[in-house]
Amino acid sequence: MKRGGTAAPLRFEASGVPIIAKLVLGRQGLKLAEIDPPAGFEVAKDDPLTLTGATPVPGEFCALGDHERVALIGRSGALSCLAWPSFNLLHERRPPGLDKLVPAAGRNAALVHADGGWRAIVLPSLGDLIYDLGDGHASIRHDGQQMAVAHDGVIRELALPDGEVLNEIAGPVDGLAYASDGHLLTAAGGEIGRPGCAVEHGSEISALATASAAEVGASLHDDAHVSVWAAEGCDLVGTFPAPFAAEAMSLSPDGTKIVLSSGQGEDPRVAVLRSSDGALVQWIEGARAAAAPSTGGYLITGDWGTAKIELSVAEDMT
Repeated sequence: MKRGGTAAPLRFEASGVPIIAKLVLGRQGLKLAEIDPPAGFEVAKDDPLTLTGATPVPGEFCALGDHERVALIGRSGALSCLAWPSFNLLHERRPPGLDKLVPAAGRNAALVHADGGWRAIVLPSLGDLIYDLGDGHASIRHDGQQMAVAHDGVIRELALPDGEVLNEIAGPVDGLAYASDGHLLTAAGGEIGRPGCAVEHGSEISALATASAAEVGASLHDDAHVSVWAAEGCDLVGTFPAPFAAEAMSLSPDGTKIVLSSGQGEDPRVAVLRSSDGALVQWIEGARAAAAPSTGGYLITGDWGTAKIELSVAEDMT
C-alpha cells in the first residue's frame, strides 16, 4: 500500500454538461460534448450540471463511501482512495485481479473482490479488516456494522470489524444487498426477497443495488431490463429497458436515480435513469463508471482519468 498526497490535476474545460454527452479532448483539456441521444429512449431534463474537476487517476469502477468523504476508484490490479470532492490522493493499493468494490455509505469500510476472494477493508488506508471470504456474492450494510457473503448455498452475516458470525441462512443466492433500514435482500432467479426465499421465474438478476437513504432497490436482468422494488416489502413497482448491456449498477442515496455502468466492456459508457419511469437523465460516452452523490451531479471515471460533475451555480445578477 502507498500513502497518497495531492493528486495531479487533469486539464479540463469548466463548461456545462449536456444530458447526452461524449468525453472529448478540447483545446483546454477534457470536456463533455453534446451528441445525438440513443434511439428509443425518452430523454428528460434534469438540473443543469458543470464539469468542475478532474484527475488522471483511471478507473473501470467507482463508488463514494464514508458519508461521501472518499471516492474509491478501481481498475484491474489497482485501487485508489481519493478525498471527495477535493480529489486529494489518500492511499493506493494494488491487489492483483481487483474487479469489484462495495463501500459502506455511512462508515469508513468497504468490500473489495480480487484474487483470493472478497475482503473487508478500512478507509482511507485500504488496510484489511477480514480477508479470504470466498468468491460468492457479497454486500456490506450501509452503516458498515455488518456484511453478508454467500458460499455453497449458505449466506453468512458477519459483524464488522471482527468477523464474528451473526447468522447463517441456506437458500438460493443470485445477489445480495442491504436495504436502507439494515435488512438483507437476496436476488433469487428473477425476483428479490428475504434470505432463503424460493427461486422465482423470470429473467435472472445479474446485479442488485439499494439506496442508502430510501427504501428503494433495483435489479439488472440478463435480458437487459431494470426492475425497481420497494425494498421494505420486496414489491415490484416498475420495470423498463436498459439502454445498453451494463456490467454494474448503483442508486443515488435517495433512490431517484439508477446509474448503469459499462465497467470493463468494449464500449465505455454510463447511463442514468429516473427510477420512477426509466427516463434517461444522463448519458456519457467515454466513461466506464459513475456514482451519484446526495448533493447532485456525478463522479465519473474511465481510461482517461476521473472527473467530478456538480450542480451548476447560478450567476448573481445583482
